[in-house]
Parts: sequence; structure tokens; C-alpha cells
Amino acid sequence: MRHYTPDERARILSEWRSSGMTRKAFAQQRGVSQGSLTVWLKQSSAKDPNSSFRPLVVSDTTEAKPMTSAHPVAEVSVGSLRVRIYAGITDKVLTLLLSALRKEATC
Repeated sequence: MRHYTPDERARILSEWRSSGMTRKAFAQQRGVSQGSLTVWLKQSSAKDPNSSFRPLVVSDTTEAKPMTSAHPVAEVSVGSLRVRIYAGITDKVLTLLLSALRKEATC
């Protein structure tokens, strides 16, 4: 198992964030473990007390399709929350996402 330096971890996280890919797909493509990405993400969020990142879990019973673009096709803001929407999102997932955002915005 390879050991990554803090700089390497930060760079890999940055690449993942800008990729538009799921953690699983990115980890497979990049050759790192999905668990490592998750741990690094939690550690990076914990180190920044001003971080506004809050994980939001939206599930769908259909299999996720790979993103067709690394650039969002839309950006939705609900209160102080903002989410980028990428090509390939299903209507069902978008509905679940917007519903979850509404609930978060009212908390």
C-alpha cells in the first residue's frame, strides 16, 4: 500500500473535486483506494474550521452513469447552499437532490 504525502493527498483531492466523477470511479481510474479518498476528504474538512462543506447523500436505485463532462451544466443555489449539476444526471436523482437541499436549507 502506497503512502501519500499531505501535498499529494491535497492534489489528488483537488483533481477529484474538479473531475466530476464519483469517488469510486475516480479512485479506480487514479489507482487509489476509495476509502483513502473518503478519509482524506474528512480530514481536509476537519482541518478547515471555516469549511462549509457538508456531505449530502442522495441515493437512486438505478446504476449511476459516468459523467460526460468535467464542467457543470447548471448550478443551483438554495439559501447558502450551492450544488453543481453535471450532464447525465437522471430526473429522479435531481428531484432527490433538490428535495434534500430544501430540507438542508431549512435546518
